[in-house]
Amino acid sequence: MAFLSGLFFLIHPINAEAVLWISTTSHLFAGLAYIWGFLAYILWRTSKWRGRGLFLVLTIIAYIVGLTCHEMMVTFPFVIIIYDLIFEKLKSPKWHLKILPYLPFGTIALIYLWVRDMVAQALGPSGDYNYNLKNLVFNFFGNLVGYLGELSIGFRFIPIYDVLRDYLRSHKALAVVGLFLGLIIAFKFLRKLNLKKR
Repeated sequence: MAFLSGLFFLIHPINAEAVLWISTTSHLFAGLAYIWGFLAYILWRTSKWRGRGLFLVLTIIAYIVGLTCHEMMVTFPFVIIIYDLIFEKLKSPKWHLKILPYLPFGTIALIYLWVRDMVAQALGPSGDYNYNLKNLVFNFFGNLVGYLGELSIGFRFIPIYDVLRDYLRSHKALAVVGLFLGLIIAFKFLRKLNLKKR
């Protein structure tokens, strides 16, 4: 399974730059830290060992190492929160005890974003990395369609996606209708899947 996963990662075009360009090996290092940290976090949550706090320390170290490699590591706290919501029944009745394990990750993320803003000025109101909340929903679903299309069809999908994106940028009303239709179809598909599961 590991060999087939590695082979798929190697030959699929969506991650080609991480394999083919030496300057993007940081993606691979961040991916390693992500997996290492997530595994350590799962061991911390599930282990009965008295020294299991060591796993939480390893998770925090992996998070820091991953942030020094690539910014995708910023999503890591959200992934562990989602894991806890789905798989762990957090037994503490007090809400502040439930949040306590996430505080180091939130603190590190804030420090990272502050340093990144101070050094690279990458989060300011201008430049390539600024955020436009008005277009957030459109960008999210547009990128989702682009990635899914490239994942399933490959590079042949990019010209189709570019034409579609340029057209929908100038016709926002049509983009809103398409977004609602897509959400309805996805909701019906997930509901059908859930009924089959039951």
